[in-house]
Amino acid sequence: MEAEKLFGQYKDTLSKELGEEPKVYLENGKLKVFKGSEGNFVLFGSEFLYDLEEFAAPIVRLSSKEYFKEAFEFYRKKTGDKEKVMKILFSITSTLTGWGIAEELSRDDNGAKVRVYNSFESQAYVRRGKKSNKPVCVFLQGVFQGLYESFFEKDVSVKETLCAATGSPYCEFEIKVK
Repeated sequence: MEAEKLFGQYKDTLSKELGEEPKVYLENGKLKVFKGSEGNFVLFGSEFLYDLEEFAAPIVRLSSKEYFKEAFEFYRKKTGDKEKVMKILFSITSTLTGWGIAEELSRDDNGAKVRVYNSFESQAYVRRGKKSNKPVCVFLQGVFQGLYESFFEKDVSVKETLCAATGSPYCEFEIKVK
Protein backbone atom coordinates (compact mmCIF):
# COMPACT_ATOMS: atom_id res chain seq x y z
CA MET A 1 0.00 0.00 0.00
CA GLU A 2 1.25 3.54 -0.56
CA ALA A 3 2.60 5.50 2.39
CA GLU A 4 0.10 8.40 2.20
CA LYS A 5 -2.89 6.07 2.29
CA LEU A 6 -1.44 4.15 5.24
CA PHE A 7 -0.83 7.42 7.10
CA GLY A 8 -4.51 8.39 6.78
CA GLN A 9 -5.69 4.95 7.89
CA TYR A 10 -3.43 5.06 10.94
CA LYS A 11 -4.72 8.48 12.02
CA ASP A 12 -8.28 7.10 11.77
CA THR A 13 -7.26 4.04 13.82
CA LEU A 14 -5.92 6.22 16.65
CA SER A 15 -9.14 8.22 16.79
CA LYS A 16 -11.25 5.04 16.76
CA GLU A 17 -9.24 2.92 19.21
CA LEU A 18 -8.23 5.64 21.68
CA GLY A 19 -11.13 8.04 21.26
CA GLU A 20 -8.64 10.71 20.19
CA GLU A 21 -5.15 11.01 18.83
CA PRO A 22 -2.50 10.85 21.56
CA LYS A 23 -1.21 14.20 22.72
CA VAL A 24 2.26 15.24 21.68
CA TYR A 25 4.06 17.76 23.85
CA LEU A 26 7.48 19.04 24.79
CA GLU A 27 9.00 18.49 28.20
CA ASN A 28 12.55 19.56 29.06
CA GLY A 29 13.25 20.01 25.36
CA LYS A 30 12.25 16.43 24.50
CA LEU A 31 9.21 15.43 22.49
CA LYS A 32 6.86 13.06 24.33
CA VAL A 33 4.11 10.98 22.75
CA PHE A 34 2.07 10.39 25.89
CA LYS A 35 2.37 10.58 29.62
CA GLY A 36 0.84 8.05 31.94
CA SER A 37 1.34 6.53 35.35
CA GLU A 38 3.59 3.97 33.69
CA GLY A 39 6.05 6.62 32.50
CA ASN A 40 6.94 8.87 29.60
CA PHE A 41 7.89 7.78 26.11
CA VAL A 42 10.56 9.99 24.55
CA LEU A 43 11.22 10.71 20.87
CA PHE A 44 14.39 12.06 19.32
CA GLY A 45 15.85 13.36 16.07
CA SER A 46 17.11 11.10 13.30
CA GLU A 47 20.47 12.44 12.21
CA PHE A 48 22.36 11.30 15.30
CA LEU A 49 22.18 7.64 14.19
CA TYR A 50 24.05 8.38 10.98
CA ASP A 51 26.71 10.21 12.93
CA LEU A 52 27.13 7.50 15.55
CA GLU A 53 27.14 4.63 13.03
CA GLU A 54 27.85 1.20 14.52
CA PHE A 55 29.26 2.48 17.79
CA ALA A 56 25.79 3.00 19.23
CA ALA A 57 23.93 0.25 17.35
CA PRO A 58 23.66 -2.29 20.21
CA ILE A 59 22.54 0.36 22.71
CA VAL A 60 20.05 1.88 20.28
CA ARG A 61 18.54 -1.50 19.42
CA LEU A 62 18.22 -2.59 23.05
CA SER A 63 16.73 0.76 24.08
CA SER A 64 14.08 0.69 21.35
CA LYS A 65 13.25 -2.95 22.17
CA GLU A 66 12.63 -2.12 25.83
CA TYR A 67 10.78 1.07 24.89
CA PHE A 68 8.32 -0.89 22.76
CA LYS A 69 7.81 -3.58 25.36
CA GLU A 70 6.77 -0.83 27.79
CA ALA A 71 4.55 0.84 25.19
CA PHE A 72 2.91 -2.51 24.38
CA GLU A 73 2.12 -3.17 28.04
CA PHE A 74 0.85 0.39 28.54
CA TYR A 75 -1.71 -0.03 25.74
CA ARG A 76 -2.51 -3.66 26.62
CA LYS A 77 -3.57 -2.48 30.11
CA LYS A 78 -5.58 0.32 28.51
CA THR A 79 -7.37 -1.85 25.89
CA GLY A 80 -7.07 -5.45 27.09
CA ASP A 81 -6.65 -6.55 23.45
CA LYS A 82 -3.33 -7.45 21.79
CA GLU A 83 -4.68 -6.88 18.25
CA LYS A 84 -5.85 -3.39 19.19
CA VAL A 85 -2.43 -2.70 20.68
CA MET A 86 -0.80 -3.69 17.38
CA LYS A 87 -3.10 -1.29 15.49
CA ILE A 88 -2.45 1.50 17.98
CA LEU A 89 1.34 1.13 17.99
CA PHE A 90 1.62 0.83 14.20
CA SER A 91 -0.57 3.93 13.99
CA ILE A 92 1.44 5.93 16.52
CA THR A 93 4.80 5.05 15.01
CA SER A 94 3.54 5.87 11.51
CA THR A 95 1.86 9.19 12.27
CA LEU A 96 3.40 10.83 15.34
CA THR A 97 6.99 9.72 15.70
CA GLY A 98 8.56 10.44 12.32
CA TRP A 99 10.22 7.02 12.35
CA GLY A 100 8.63 6.02 9.04
CA ILE A 101 5.32 4.58 7.90
CA ALA A 102 5.17 0.91 8.87
CA GLU A 103 2.99 -1.73 7.23
CA GLU A 104 2.58 -5.25 8.53
CA LEU A 105 2.66 -7.38 5.37
CA SER A 106 2.02 -10.71 7.04
CA ARG A 107 1.84 -12.42 10.41
CA ASP A 108 1.35 -16.02 11.52
CA ASP A 109 2.36 -18.12 14.53
CA ASN A 110 5.96 -18.31 13.26
CA GLY A 111 6.59 -14.60 12.79
CA ALA A 112 5.82 -11.58 10.64
CA LYS A 113 7.04 -9.40 7.81
CA VAL A 114 6.98 -5.59 8.08
CA ARG A 115 7.70 -2.89 5.50
CA VAL A 116 8.68 0.66 6.46
CA TYR A 117 8.48 3.57 4.05
CA ASN A 118 10.77 6.54 4.72
CA SER A 119 12.58 5.01 7.69
CA PHE A 120 14.22 7.85 9.55
CA GLU A 121 17.40 5.80 9.88
CA SER A 122 17.77 5.03 6.18
CA GLN A 123 16.68 8.56 5.24
CA ALA A 124 19.63 9.92 7.23
CA TYR A 125 21.77 8.30 4.51
CA VAL A 126 19.52 9.08 1.55
CA ARG A 127 19.19 12.79 2.42
CA ARG A 128 22.98 13.10 2.60
CA GLY A 129 23.43 11.34 -0.74
CA LYS A 130 25.19 8.44 0.97
CA LYS A 131 24.72 4.72 0.42
CA SER A 132 25.41 1.90 2.85
CA ASN A 133 26.61 -1.56 1.90
CA LYS A 134 24.35 -3.08 4.58
CA PRO A 135 20.99 -2.36 6.27
CA VAL A 136 21.18 0.42 8.87
CA CYS A 137 17.83 0.46 10.70
CA VAL A 138 18.93 -0.83 14.11
CA PHE A 139 16.47 1.32 16.07
CA LEU A 140 13.56 -0.09 14.07
CA GLN A 141 14.90 -3.62 14.48
CA GLY A 142 14.66 -3.08 18.23
CA VAL A 143 11.16 -1.59 17.90
CA PHE A 144 9.92 -4.66 16.05
CA GLN A 145 11.73 -7.02 18.42
CA GLY A 146 10.05 -5.45 21.45
CA LEU A 147 6.67 -5.24 19.74
CA TYR A 148 6.60 -8.83 18.48
CA GLU A 149 8.15 -10.37 21.60
CA SER A 150 5.33 -8.72 23.54
CA PHE A 151 2.70 -9.84 21.04
CA PHE A 152 3.89 -13.46 20.70
CA GLU A 153 5.04 -13.66 24.34
CA LYS A 154 8.16 -15.43 23.03
CA ASP A 155 11.64 -14.39 21.96
CA VAL A 156 11.94 -13.35 18.33
CA SER A 157 14.76 -12.56 15.93
CA VAL A 158 14.52 -9.57 13.61
CA LYS A 159 16.46 -9.19 10.38
CA GLU A 160 16.31 -6.22 8.04
CA THR A 161 16.23 -7.81 4.59
CA LEU A 162 15.83 -4.63 2.49
CA CYS A 163 16.99 -1.10 3.34
CA ALA A 164 16.56 2.22 1.58
CA ALA A 165 20.11 3.13 2.64
CA THR A 166 21.35 0.35 0.33
CA GLY A 167 19.18 1.51 -2.59
CA SER A 168 15.87 -0.27 -1.96
CA PRO A 169 12.69 1.84 -2.25
CA TYR A 170 11.76 0.90 1.35
CA CYS A 171 12.97 -1.16 4.31
CA GLU A 172 11.66 -4.62 5.16
CA PHE A 173 12.05 -6.72 8.27
CA GLU A 174 11.58 -10.45 8.85
CA ILE A 175 10.50 -11.37 12.36
CA LYS A 176 10.87 -15.02 13.36
CA VAL A 177 9.65 -16.62 16.57
CA LYS A 178 12.52 -18.53 18.21
